Amino acid sequence: MTHRQFIVALAGVSASALLLTAGLLRVPPIQPFAFSAYGAWSLYLLYSVLQYFLGRHAAFDTNKAKFIGVVQLLTALKMGLTVLFVAFFVKLVKPETNWFVLPILVNYVLFTIFETIVMMRVGKMTRPQPDAP
Repeated sequence: MTHRQFIVALAGVSASALLLTAGLLRVPPIQPFAFSAYGAWSLYLLYSVLQYFLGRHAAFDTNKAKFIGVVQLLTALKMGLTVLFVAFFVKLVKPETNWFVLPILVNYVLFTIFETIVMMRVGKMTRPQPDAP
C-alpha cells in the first residue's frame, strides 16, 4: 500500500465516519455530546496515521515477528486510549446519560475495520529492493 493509497482510503473512511457522527448528533439524547463525538473522531483519525507509519516501518524490518508485535501493541494502546477518553469525559463532564458512548463506539468500530484492512495490506508488503548496477 502506497502512501497515496493510504491517504485516499483514510480520507474516505474519515469522511464516512464524520458524516455518520454528524448524523448521530441529530438524535436528541446525543446532541449535547458533540465534543466527545468529534473528539473521538479526531483521536481515531490521528491514531490511524500513527498506526500506518509504525506498521509500515515494522513490516520492512527483517524480523517479521516485529510487525505482529507492533500491531498487537498498537491495538492494546488504542483500547487503552479509548477507555481513558471515556473515563476522563465521564469524570470531567459527569453526563446524566450514557448516550455519549454511541458516537465513540461507532467511530472506534469504523476506524478499527479500516486499520485492520490497512495493516493486512501493509503486512504483505516487502521492502523495495535497490536497483542492481
